[in-house]
Amino acid sequence: MSIVQFSILRNLSRHGELPLMQLADLLVMERTTLYRALSPLERQGWVLVAEGKGRAKTAVLTRQGRRALLAASGAWGSAQRKILDAFGLKDWTTLEGSLARLVSAAQALER
Repeated sequence: MSIVQFSILRNLSRHGELPLMQLADLLVMERTTLYRALSPLERQGWVLVAEGKGRAKTAVLTRQGRRALLAASGAWGSAQRKILDAFGLKDWTTLEGSLARLVSAAQALER
């Protein structure tokens, strides 16, 4: 499972069924990139993409997707701890804040 796939599954787990446009916004990802990333997740049976309101489509995490996310969470948590230990909590917090501001600025330009 790639980091992008893990992020998609984790966001669907946290937020439940989501319109694809909202999921793309949460992931700070172009919709076309999200659609391409969802295809293998659908083939694996981890995500179901269905018709939503109007022409919108929604994504929902399946039972198999929850199991895959749970299986990958241990390795992801371990990798995060290693990065945090190597990078340092203070620098990580600073970076995280800077990235959040950068995303907000970029999203404001799109509006």
